[in-house]
Formats: sequence, structure tokens, C-alpha cells
Amino acid sequence: MPSNDPHKPVKVLLTGFAPFLDITINPSWQICQFLQQHPPTNFTNIDLMIHPTPIPVSYHKMHALLPSLYEQYDPDIVIHLGLAAERHYFAMEKSAKRDGYHDVPDEDRRVWTRGEGKKFWGKEKERLETDLDLDSAVNTWKSSVAGMRHSLPPSSASNASQTASASASEMQVDVKQSDDVGSYVCGFLYFGSLLEMEKRKKKRDVVFLHVPGLEGVKEVEIGARVVEAAVEGLV
Repeated sequence: MPSNDPHKPVKVLLTGFAPFLDITINPSWQICQFLQQHPPTNFTNIDLMIHPTPIPVSYHKMHALLPSLYEQYDPDIVIHLGLAAERHYFAMEKSAKRDGYHDVPDEDRRVWTRGEGKKFWGKEKERLETDLDLDSAVNTWKSSVAGMRHSLPPSSASNASQTASASASEMQVDVKQSDDVGSYVCGFLYFGSLLEMEKRKKKRDVVFLHVPGLEGVKEVEIGARVVEAAVEGLV
């Protein structure tokens, strides 16, 4: 449980990523912006804190930012949103690995070298898992979004043709648990955040939530509702 006091609001920190490469508009950040402008009205005993600027798609900037995020917000739960453009579903990721961030350059055209990994994380476990009960959270999440529908760009929708019904791109909102956060900035942020919370609070109540390639105001609003449901499921 995030808190032993049932009357104390659970502080949930939500972040989203900045645009990068050919992703000129990042739906993970658009969802955060929407929730800033339209705060959830149905939350009970939840203090949703949204970081007001997007997370930079930069290994070194993220590494420098994480301690200040925890210092500023002192969160009970952290949810990092990120884009998985090739997927048609929303997913809570189970774990992140320590190594492997030396292959793909970030937006600054830099990598997290093996030497840096050894210097900062060399004594840590090769993989860290969230302490949050994702099995229970995802079950609640699925129930909450039942009946929601959304549309995806053709490239994403074509991967989910088996779930499409009303049109080639309109489908039931799909949410699930995953263990494939990847070896790029998503995995890097997740591992670093899990480690930061563990050091500060002796727990890892952090989750990375991948969102599909949502486009347009309507789809972002639906994405925000899905994320709201995820927050309630985790708390």
C-alpha cells in the first residue's frame, strides 16, 4: 500500500515525454497536458501531481532530473507515460533492465555508455521490477475501460485488425500488462526511477505506462480517461 493512513491522499506523480526524432507530437505529453487542463473530478483520496514540462528524450538529462523530481514531489506512486507507436494497446510495464542503453543515440545524439552504466549502476541488480501489484491493477483497469472505443492511425490499427469492428481503425480500448519497456529512453527512465524511489523509500512503487500512437484531440481525451482509470487501478 502506498500509505498506512487511509485518510491521507495518495500522492501520484505523472510524467510524459517530449517530442523526439520524427515524433513531432508526443501523445504521452499531450495526455499530461489534457489532465493539467481538465483535472479528474472522480478521484477519491488521490492527489494527482503532473510534472509541468515534458521529460527530455536524453539519457543524461533524465539522469540529472530524476533526483529533483523525487525531491520536489515526494510521491507515493510514480507513473511515467511513454509512446509505443507500433502498438494498438495501452500497457503497464513490469520491469526495466540496467544495461543496454549504449546502442541507440538519444535526441542529443549521445548514448549512455557502458562506462557510465558501470559507474552509476554497476552495483545494482541487472533488472528491477515494480513493487506495485500489476495483476490486480490491470484487472481493475480492464473493467474501468470496458466499453471505451478509440481510433488509431492506419499503421497502428493494421496491427490490431482482429479487434476492429466499426471501421478499419476504430476498436475497443485494449489495456494489458507487458514486460517489454525496451532499451531506449523508456527503459532508461523506468530503471532510473525505480532505483531512485528504492533508495529514498525502500520500495519501488513506480510503473511505466506505454500509450499507442493517438492522434487528435478526441483520441488524446480518450487516452486521458484511460490513464485516469490506470491511476485508480494502481491506487
